[in-house]
Amino acid sequence: MLFLVVAYAVGFTAIANHDFMFILILMLLWAAQMVSYTMFMSTIFGNKWAALVFNFFLLIFVFVLLGWQFASYALGYRVSSTGGYWFLAVHPVFALGHCSDILSFAGIGDNRLLSGVKLGLQNIGAETAHPIGFLMSAMFFGVFFWMILAVYFDMVLTTGVDGAVLPGTKQPWLFFLMPSTYRKDANRSKDAKVVALGATHKEPAEVTAERKRVLEQNDGVRVLGLSKWYPGATRAAVVNVQFGIHESECFGLLGSNGAGKTTTIHILCGLHSPTSGTVLCGAEGLDIRSDLTTIQSAMGVCSQDNLLWEDLTGPEHLRFFARLRRVNSRAIKNHIDYWLRRVNLAKSSDRNKYSKSYSGGMKRRLGVANAFIGNPKLVYLDEPSTGLDPESRQQLWRAVLAAKPGKSIILTTHALEEAEALCDRVGIMTFGLMRTLGTPTELRMRFDQGYKFLMACEYGDVAVEDNAHNYVVQLMPQARQVDRINGVLTYIVPKGSVTMSAVFKGMEANKEAYKIKDWGLSHTSLEEVFLQIVAANSSASR
Repeated sequence: MLFLVVAYAVGFTAIANHDFMFILILMLLWAAQMVSYTMFMSTIFGNKWAALVFNFFLLIFVFVLLGWQFASYALGYRVSSTGGYWFLAVHPVFALGHCSDILSFAGIGDNRLLSGVKLGLQNIGAETAHPIGFLMSAMFFGVFFWMILAVYFDMVLTTGVDGAVLPGTKQPWLFFLMPSTYRKDANRSKDAKVVALGATHKEPAEVTAERKRVLEQNDGVRVLGLSKWYPGATRAAVVNVQFGIHESECFGLLGSNGAGKTTTIHILCGLHSPTSGTVLCGAEGLDIRSDLTTIQSAMGVCSQDNLLWEDLTGPEHLRFFARLRRVNSRAIKNHIDYWLRRVNLAKSSDRNKYSKSYSGGMKRRLGVANAFIGNPKLVYLDEPSTGLDPESRQQLWRAVLAAKPGKSIILTTHALEEAEALCDRVGIMTFGLMRTLGTPTELRMRFDQGYKFLMACEYGDVAVEDNAHNYVVQLMPQARQVDRINGVLTYIVPKGSVTMSAVFKGMEANKEAYKIKDWGLSHTSLEEVFLQIVAANSSASR
């Protein structure tokens, strides 16, 4: 629009000599054609730089230098309404180039007696000397042609022309010919349970029990025999994972880096298709293999990375997701205000700030608000509190707990205190396998090794540390030392071997005599359970 205003304001002859409305329609049509074409290119390339190099060569060297000569001389200017010319104009670069050629010759003048003509909607037909209307019909066709190709390849293409693995759950190449595409199989959710595999070798009893329980569950999210093996990988990223989450429940997925947590979330979101297994959602038993679009319409996701638009403010992000989830237009403002307050972004300075100016913590908080606004039934949070200060983390936890009723939430995190604060149940993964699951209290009791006794002595004096150690062994004969670093000694003490009152009395009475600066006795924490499971399986082979 700015280009047209300037062209008419300064009297640029090639443009200003023609009807303004005609030029405006032509530019808008070309813009729509170019948008469709770029969407198509984005579906066949996984890397933006590969797409850039390919299109640069294709458009500059092939289409412009070779194709333009073919169009100008082989087809000819006066016979530009032939089928060959129309076919070339389906591509937006050809279309714009040929339109510019005709507009320039008509507006400025040429040596073929076709100058001095003011072009408008009334004199651009296929039989006229300036058949831009014929060209515009090709551009109109190109808008839908490239769009249809973009949608089709986005649905079926698993690997881009540059070799990159493309995201999304894909359909068979001829899915539009399959009856199952147009009608839902009423027994599909029942048949989906067939993919649930049996217990793996040496699987813990609680994991096997969860497999059986999920088969009877009829609400929330049911993950059935989920496995994922990426092309070229030496081992599977996820192996026969099976668990369920009820409505109004938050399930924590824990594991070290590479355990398969994020891959599991990506499959649940539909970013990657499973190698085997499936996921059922809701009381209707919607299957990610056939009902992904319906499932995604009721899904909120806070990804591991901050996926935000740099030139949008926080309220603009929330408005976009609220409209995407079909929140009533009269209620959108209330939803936005509520979640801005919940994630501490309600100040006027934060409201008017573009997301590119946000700090890392502010971006994470906005990502969580994007996931929850509109009350989606399924919410996936991938390490939501990363980079947050303690106050903001606590505020975020309160927001998640307040929004939990009526939702099935899956949370992945490295912060074990976050899992204890938010999760009703927790599953721990290593090497793509589910190693254990249960409530945080159940896990602490199941993997309880006794009390954890810590004692801090004067650092650097070995004799003091040895004397303090001897006293601890005297006071608690079954205490087992597990660590000794920088003057801090750590012990595991069987619970039945000590009397709490005797330990407190003895330590307080002899604290100064043995130069003990501080000491403490605690139960097994979820973090210690996590470290114990990861260590036990770190060298195990599947």
